[in-house]
Amino acid sequence: NLLEQFGQSFLPTVPTEKNIAKYLAFFCFDHLPIILASEKFAATARRWKTQFNENSKNFAVWESLPESLHNTIESDKPWRLKDEFIFLFFDSSLDEPIFRQSAKIWQKLLEQENIHWEAVMSFGDNLFMANLSYILLGDWVSFYLAALNQVAPTPVEKIKWLKTQL
Repeated sequence: NLLEQFGQSFLPTVPTEKNIAKYLAFFCFDHLPIILASEKFAATARRWKTQFNENSKNFAVWESLPESLHNTIESDKPWRLKDEFIFLFFDSSLDEPIFRQSAKIWQKLLEQENIHWEAVMSFGDNLFMANLSYILLGDWVSFYLAALNQVAPTPVEKIKWLKTQL
């Protein structure tokens, strides 16, 4: 029931200013989303990437914390691409405080370098519900991003073509 209630806020009839899925799709539109999540949500972050790829026909990348804090945070080249990508940070109260604090420090660094980012909150008070809420939200974001990209989400012509080549 809670998940169904949560999902109602993503429906097409909900105006963009009240619909986080539409907002995030606009935020990602014409950019390369880099999705960051703790290990607790790594599989779900990977799903966001694959849904963006398959449904929206949009490149996307995912990384996990803390690994990305040791490597990816150092990246700033090629500088000419800094306006082309955006960061989506999964932000859940279920994450360890050190990861949430590390993400906030990274967000400050991104702000100093004028790189855009958004925190994406989870819903629910346990890991199962939080992951389901992220899955539901990510699927809706990929749907709206497909609309913005003016593509149909269901045909997977390149996958079909690849399979014929194998």
